[in-house]
Amino acid sequence: MKKKVYPDYGAFIAAVASSYGSDMIGRLVRSKSGRDKGRYYLVLACAADILYLADGRKRGIANPKKKNIRHVQIVHRIAADLMNKKHGDLPSDVEIRAAMAELMKEGE
Repeated sequence: MKKKVYPDYGAFIAAVASSYGSDMIGRLVRSKSGRDKGRYYLVLACAADILYLADGRKRGIANPKKKNIRHVQIVHRIAADLMNKKHGDLPSDVEIRAAMAELMKEGE
């Protein structure tokens, strides 16, 4: 099955390259507004006030959620193993799901 490439994917890749080393990458966040209110995501990239988020299920690497930083609540947990990737390497959806499950279990 061929994966869709969304029109904003180029901006996402540029944001990944420019946000290397940012302290937001790999953080767990919770959506505060929108139809996805209450859902948890991991931050993949950031550009100015925009975060690119993924949960590995509905929103994966091929179609990250673009969300204003004011519309998320930062949960003070970081997926350290995802941050240790080489420059420009993105985690797979399976790795994102596993990291989120581990972070959610830590919070209990």
